[in-house]
Amino acid sequence: MTQKEKAEAFKSLHVKGTPVILYNIWDAGSARTLEQAGAKAIATGSWSVAAAYGFDDGEKIPLPLVLENIKRIVDSVALPVTLDFETGYATDLPGLKDNIRNVIAAGAIAVLLGFVGKLAGLVQTIPLAVSGGLAIYLFGVIGMQGIALMQEHKVSMFDPRNLAIGAVIMIVGIGGNIGFPGGFIPVTVPGIFPNGLPAIATAAVLGILINAIFLIFKPASVAETESAEEAMAAAD
Repeated sequence: MTQKEKAEAFKSLHVKGTPVILYNIWDAGSARTLEQAGAKAIATGSWSVAAAYGFDDGEKIPLPLVLENIKRIVDSVALPVTLDFETGYATDLPGLKDNIRNVIAAGAIAVLLGFVGKLAGLVQTIPLAVSGGLAIYLFGVIGMQGIALMQEHKVSMFDPRNLAIGAVIMIVGIGGNIGFPGGFIPVTVPGIFPNGLPAIATAAVLGILINAIFLIFKPASVAETESAEEAMAAAD
């Protein structure tokens, strides 16, 4: 397959209800082993690649070696290959653009970027009017997708649990994005979120966690409550 055909094949794997499962490899040998095991696509892991060459994770492995390794992996298999590119080995947008072009030229069909460290600083150089507008737009898109899913699955918004989840997401996401400078909640995580937690992303995570808690600790239904009360009355 050509690189374009591999990219299209990788895109076709993303089907609703059947999530794509990617296993991380680190060199051509592990890539071929995974291909022979029946994998549909392959992903590299930054830690495993670095460790295989004797480096620590965190862009300690030289970029030329990263590019050489990904090309060797791509050439060894007939599957789409994605690259964990950490923060892109760049401190500005032109540098990031050039580096991603080199990765694509090496044969990879997608890159995974982490918005921490240098790349986080790079993103923060984008004018607030641009980044803020984009963040609100994305929040709106996610919200509309959520509404569409609720309609499709007939989720009741009169359910107190669903109202609580929605309220938390709206307050933390929109309120935090507007109320705090740059849309960052002033809770820092050294090395990951040095400037605070991004309000919109935090809102999404909180919504998932609260929903998980509600699913684990389900409240008693009306029927169960009435049965318990009747049993207690009979015991008296």
